[in-house]
Amino acid sequence: MDLLREYIKELLELNNPRRYFAYGSNMDQSRLHRRSNAGPPCVLDTHLNLPVVGRALLDDHTVGFAGHSETWGGPTATLVPSPGNSVVGVLYLTDPKQEEALSCFENSDGHRTLPTHDKIDITVTGEDGILYDCYTFVHKEESDPMTIPPPGYARALEDAHISRDLRLSEGSRIVPTSMSMSEWESYKKKNKTTAKAYDKKTKSKWKITHGPGHKDAGKTIKGNTGLTYKKAKSIQNAFGGW
Repeated sequence: MDLLREYIKELLELNNPRRYFAYGSNMDQSRLHRRSNAGPPCVLDTHLNLPVVGRALLDDHTVGFAGHSETWGGPTATLVPSPGNSVVGVLYLTDPKQEEALSCFENSDGHRTLPTHDKIDITVTGEDGILYDCYTFVHKEESDPMTIPPPGYARALEDAHISRDLRLSEGSRIVPTSMSMSEWESYKKKNKTTAKAYDKKTKSKWKITHGPGHKDAGKTIKGNTGLTYKKAKSIQNAFGGW
């Protein structure tokens, strides 16, 4: 850990450190690291064992699938504008060589004859509630809502979410901030209501807690409190994955 802290400190002392917002399979740090050993055309004089800033959320977007990856045998993840929805991802810290390497792997910035992705600048919300400027990659080709990823890529997406402990929808609860999880479950049962109906009636603020099967059951997940119902549901759905 001391070595990692020193490395992050060195990066922060650079003139132009940049944050990279990874979604999809690139949330899996081990997968990124393995790409360091890839062959042409992306021969690296750096590594992709990237320091993690933390988890982050991109508002008003969802994940779609587009293009055709020779590696996966079908379409891969891209970002699609979608008001009211959110995409969860991971923020990495990169130096200029690492940013160049990622651009090559994502086939953008003119690294190959026919680039398939664009590198874009975006702003995301970190799990600490701070807004971060960063870059990410999206397909040049538009996503078709009917497109689904190939099985191997779908498994890679699942692994990426598990590696970052992002699968919240199966083990989390949306709870009014004025109640504990157990109180809320009792209230719903007694009054035969739902979160949506309760919110419509009370306009309450909400939090997201770990679910009954989690070791921290009932505890609020860091940074996820004081939310509107719509926002809480959007976050839960985004973290729930694919």
